[in-house]
Amino acid sequence: MKTTYTYAILVVAVAAISTGLTFQAIGLGENAPAETVDSSSISGHITATLYDEDGYVKAYRQTDNRIVDRGLDIIADLVFGTGLVTGESVIDAMSVGTGGGSSGAGQLDLTSRAGLGGACVNQTATFAQGATGAGLINVTATSLFTGIAGCNGSINEAGLFADTTGGSAGNMFARQSFGAISVGSSDQLDITWSIQINDDGNE
Repeated sequence: MKTTYTYAILVVAVAAISTGLTFQAIGLGENAPAETVDSSSISGHITATLYDEDGYVKAYRQTDNRIVDRGLDIIADLVFGTGLVTGESVIDAMSVGTGGGSSGAGQLDLTSRAGLGGACVNQTATFAQGATGAGLINVTATSLFTGIAGCNGSINEAGLFADTTGGSAGNMFARQSFGAISVGSSDQLDITWSIQINDDGNE
């Protein structure tokens, strides 16, 4: 293709010289596609607030979460109908744990749920639409973990799952650890997760 293209230009040039014609040089070339920068992202933020029996705040933590690799698989399944993860429905549950430690992309579950009662294994998380705008969607859910229901202990991690049957390993969407919060038998720990889908730098 390029050989034919070059040959055609030479023919035009020779013809112009042999007939005494003059012509103005023109720029010939391939148009490069305009550069498109895609800044779309999905991110999450978690807050943990501990209340005593009278409703006073005893502890507060906040941090960005880590969307793990399996979380991206879950998104692909739900959006495109692929089969990367078995048994997920929608992202609709939260769990807390006592294991802590840094969050890794390859994690499939919380580090440890040891010592926590059944009510702490999983709480249904119903996401509600929050702020929206051009290229911006924000959804938020809060789950309550109470000491009286068996959640008393040193809580320092939380996970978001696509599973309402116990937060089974393999269906974790996001996880984060934080400074330990000591939940007493009459305390209530509120975990709020905010997920933002953002396009072109909108906030």
